[in-house]
Amino acid sequence: MLAAAHLFAGCLVGVVVARVSGDERALPAAIFGAVLPDLIDKPLGHIILKESLDNGRIYAHSLAFLAGAIALVILAARAARSLMTPVLAGVAGVFVHQALDIMWAEQVSWYYPLFGPFLPGHYPEYFQAGILAEVLSPTEWAFGLAALFLFIMWYSPMQQMTGVLPEAWYTHLAALVTILLLVSATYTVFTSTAPHDLTTPGPEHDIGITPALLALAGVPVIWAVHQHRNRPPLQSGLRDCAGSGRN
Repeated sequence: MLAAAHLFAGCLVGVVVARVSGDERALPAAIFGAVLPDLIDKPLGHIILKESLDNGRIYAHSLAFLAGAIALVILAARAARSLMTPVLAGVAGVFVHQALDIMWAEQVSWYYPLFGPFLPGHYPEYFQAGILAEVLSPTEWAFGLAALFLFIMWYSPMQQMTGVLPEAWYTHLAALVTILLLVSATYTVFTSTAPHDLTTPGPEHDIGITPALLALAGVPVIWAVHQHRNRPPLQSGLRDCAGSGRN
């Protein structure tokens, strides 16, 4: 899965957790968690360990890493309950990243170290190829625009945006993003040469059925955020920390 897809998935997770918990910090925490495995493994596997491994799905794409992240949630809950929601959102982002990469199909990496050392790969000019795949993918452009739309709309309630654009424009933008996601889902299904199932591993720049599923999952979230733009501001979590410190 490519970068913009993971970014968009983090936005979806963050919006849901923030809405349920009332803690605005969940959105940036989930976005960070959704890109964290690649921030760790890509430089490590394709730069530092390029000669011996050249594999970008290693430590941070494993269940052991996810278990460590869950342990952080437990520690955060014990240390300060105000930290639990953003940490939980970050862990959810990590899990969604691994799910979108279909890591259960790459058993050596996902179950590391149970099945031995990581398998070496061969990705000549990995980062150049990754940037090119990102730029040339219509689906990635749709995910990037949808993530930007979600982030802006979530942090800009209607009271603050009134007068910036006519109200109808926000509905038109939500409709446009929805169309982009639906078109990208259709395009992905009919043009992808990667495996169209959830049990077959693909290359690191694969485009299979998972982007289509992610795009479809984003449609109801887009409209939920649009309909709740006139909500009162949610808690930032900082006031709770201050309040608990005074008690």
